[in-house]
Amino acid sequence: MKVSIWFFLVMLVVEISFCESTYVFLKDSRFGNIVLEHVPDEAIVSDKVVGLDIYLGELIKDIDYLVLGVCSDYTLVEKLGRYLGGYLKKLGVDFLVFGTFKTLNGIRSLRCVSRSPFVTAHVLSLFARGLQTAGVVPVLDMREGFNEDVIRALVSRHSYFPFVVREESVARKIKDLGIKRPFLLDEGDFWTLKDGVPNQLEYSWHDEASREELEDVRREILMHAMVILQNPPRVSRKMVVIDDPWGKLPKDAKVILIFSDDPWLKKLAEKALNGEFQIKGRRTW
Repeated sequence: MKVSIWFFLVMLVVEISFCESTYVFLKDSRFGNIVLEHVPDEAIVSDKVVGLDIYLGELIKDIDYLVLGVCSDYTLVEKLGRYLGGYLKKLGVDFLVFGTFKTLNGIRSLRCVSRSPFVTAHVLSLFARGLQTAGVVPVLDMREGFNEDVIRALVSRHSYFPFVVREESVARKIKDLGIKRPFLLDEGDFWTLKDGVPNQLEYSWHDEASREELEDVRREILMHAMVILQNPPRVSRKMVVIDDPWGKLPKDAKVILIFSDDPWLKKLAEKALNGEFQIKGRRTW
């Protein structure tokens, strides 16, 4: 009985939304326009639009947004977007909700790219460009707030993409800042698309990529995101720290930060401590 009532309510929402010239996306549904919260096990065959709403680190192990900011080779960020987009497109995904548009000022989180709004915008723009190249539409995740300077920096780079919010008033503010694109309103069990039509969230081309290619670029990014946290004149000990840029450190220790506990990366960090490998990552906090 509960299932039938839920189905009736969803269909009622769909009918009402069409009357208001908006379009509904149902979460984890098997029909209509869909927003998935998990990577599908097999390719989805649908004549409607399919989106994916999942945190980047859950898609690719150990790749948080801070890692992308720290990475010394930003061409790898675009490459990651392209390979990830190609992999998702092969599974039938048309758009990916991504990004974090706050900065690290006053925040300690691996989910932020940098304290600089300009670096944040640059990195996320490159990632979005990679997705586009593969045929996946980038949808900016503005649900947890944003730094206005990040939005302005995106606009200055002509990085105009659809976005998702929880309140329509927030969407109007983002549009006033220059991102005049269709937006999705997250209303819990369903999302509604405003100021556009679903086919604006899908591309007709795709560039396939495999999980193996994704793993290769993941390793490249982690290798380029190693950072020397501390290197005092007199070193009494050497340490490798994982995923903790802000922890208290012994004053006499040479410390290298890495963002994965993969054995190959820890061995590389040990080599770097002994001067056998050059560290290339840069602080963004």
